[in-house]
Amino acid sequence: MTHLVEQVVLGKVLRTYGDNGELIVRFYEDFAEEYSDLSEPVWVIIDSLPTPLFFKSMSARGVSKATVVFDDFDSEVSYRKEKKKSE
Repeated sequence: MTHLVEQVVLGKVLRTYGDNGELIVRFYEDFAEEYSDLSEPVWVIIDSLPTPLFFKSMSARGVSKATVVFDDFDSEVSYRKEKKKSE
């Protein structure tokens, strides 16, 4: 049985920031200001697969951008190591 879930595009990852796994994200529709429940996952497309990620932290950078850290992603280096393990 296939479950259809409505997908809403919340934003786009622009680039990495720093060396502790931070990402700069541009949110659409002022999502960064409205989103306060960090306990709910967001679905991120990674290698063409929808992947649930939980926010570790999010800090607004103006109206539509935020610095975001997801649980289980400490840095780009650790992400690439984990990705190699799963291949």
